[in-house]
Amino acid sequence: VKTEEEYFEAIKQMISAQISGNSEMLFHMQAEKQLVEEYGNFELPQEFLKKWLVRRNEGLTAENIDEEFEKMIPSLKWQLIKERIAAVAEVKIEEADVQNHAKAIARQQFAQYGMTNVEDDMLSDYAKRILEDKNSRSRIIEEAGDVKLFEAIKQNAKIDAKNVSIDEFKKKKKKA
Repeated sequence: VKTEEEYFEAIKQMISAQISGNSEMLFHMQAEKQLVEEYGNFELPQEFLKKWLVRRNEGLTAENIDEEFEKMIPSLKWQLIKERIAAVAEVKIEEADVQNHAKAIARQQFAQYGMTNVEDDMLSDYAKRILEDKNSRSRIIEEAGDVKLFEAIKQNAKIDAKNVSIDEFKKKKKKA
């Protein structure tokens, strides 16, 4: 940076890069809320799902399933809506998507410790180790799918994008 204009542009770019993740998260929250409101007025097979959930989850019992099920309804509906959108938009998760997402997670973890220039081989090796844990792998597959899903939503939706102050952004996030 050699001039004051370049300095302010560099600062603007740094702030933009840091905030873009928050902006993306807000988009996900607003899109999910809108889609559930618009398409989530359907009945779930409650008795079947309750039995299935009790068998599948250690913390759920016949005694507490009714209370817990009410809390699960929005996420169950979102899961069904999400799967339908993925099918219609032909969202497919490839192994390369999973690998790339794992590398992005590895990059973030290294960056938290100030290591921002990690070589690709090291990132790939770390990502491979992350994916060897089946719980991590399942979560990463889900996250990689969500990335592709929301990209498909963006491509097929009318988005009203606008620049806002940080205070306006915080207000929008609270509403979401």
